[in-house]
Amino acid sequence: MCRGSSVQCPLCFLGNAAKASEILAELDKGLPGIIMVKLRRINLERRRGNFDAVATLYEEAINETSDQELSTFFAISYSRFLAKV
Repeated sequence: MCRGSSVQCPLCFLGNAAKASEILAELDKGLPGIIMVKLRRINLERRRGNFDAVATLYEEAINETSDQELSTFFAISYSRFLAKV
């Protein structure tokens, strides 16, 4: 189950965050470039306390995107995450 949030993560509704992480990873692999999938993965790992995975996912997102605005969005989000950790 997700920690640190008063709102239940829809993918973790049954308390199986590991399975939710697997599903999101497969979606991200099968549908590259879908931003919401990447954001869901980042947020799920952050709630699980897996900060190494969060850092890796942010860095992948920054490096994979060709859109400058999107790259900037991920860089700003990543810097905010690092400031809080």
